[in-house]
Amino acid sequence: VDRSTHVVEQLLTLARLEPDKHLLERTTVDLVKLAQETIGLQVPLALAHQQQLSLTYDENTTIHCLGNKVLLGVLLRNLIDNALRYTPEGGNVEVLVKQQDRGILLAVYDTGCGVPEQDIPHLMQRFYRHEQSADTQGTGLGLSLSYDIVKAHGGELKVVTKEGEGTEFVIILS
Repeated sequence: VDRSTHVVEQLLTLARLEPDKHLLERTTVDLVKLAQETIGLQVPLALAHQQQLSLTYDENTTIHCLGNKVLLGVLLRNLIDNALRYTPEGGNVEVLVKQQDRGILLAVYDTGCGVPEQDIPHLMQRFYRHEQSADTQGTGLGLSLSYDIVKAHGGELKVVTKEGEGTEFVIILS
């Protein structure tokens, strides 16, 4: 039931994004606060697998962007959830929020299994799951939805991976 509910939520979010990308309701979003809230929801999953889940940001800087808070929360939740699922027990997942010259850097790093290079171009396709995903629950919608959310916010999403060492999802929001 939980898995089906999650799939339906992801599909509904995708459906809402498609026709109205240009009508996206935007407000000023405190990305550090949003990251703290999202991480707080993911702590039980991290603790269950004895993983470290951390947030890095400059405490002296307020980092705001103009965006849709709900969708940005879905984006962070998907990326953190994926990182926790593909990181072995005792591993680390770090969320980074940083203001830089090009815009806001939002990144999720993990010490998981990494993704084979040949799979990276397909990661953002709906329902795509690389072969290492066989042991992990999922539908192949989370990264596709994340990509759509980043694009709807005029941002860029980059994946950097080292097989056997981990994966980085790096987002630049202007």
